[in-house]
Amino acid sequence: MGERVQLGPLVYQVLESDWRNELGADGRSPKDRYLFVKVSITNSSGSTISVPAFTIEGNGKSFPEVTEQMDKVDNWLGLLRNIGGSQTEQGWAVFDAPMATYKLVATDGGEIGSERFAHVDIPVQLE
Repeated sequence: MGERVQLGPLVYQVLESDWRNELGADGRSPKDRYLFVKVSITNSSGSTISVPAFTIEGNGKSFPEVTEQMDKVDNWLGLLRNIGGSQTEQGWAVFDAPMATYKLVATDGGEIGSERFAHVDIPVQLE
């Protein structure tokens, strides 16, 4: 966490993570727990790029981002992520998973079969 990872023109940096029991005020309850991961994404190119969704992996399992009722989450990265050239966006990616240590999986969004991936460790941090 904290290190910058570059995949093509996209530069990812995981800023923080937090385990929560709800999405926000009047939000739904998770199946397990919500893992909020604050990510900064920089587009180092000169043109707009669409940023693919994240997954987390751990203990042989993979979990996609939560996309329902995300209007309850302040500073959510969004479902459709288009970042203009030389711009940076920051926000939360949210996952519903059992509490454990995971790796955030980011991709360059390349063609299926030729995509490049980066894995960022997300340690369990309890308050």
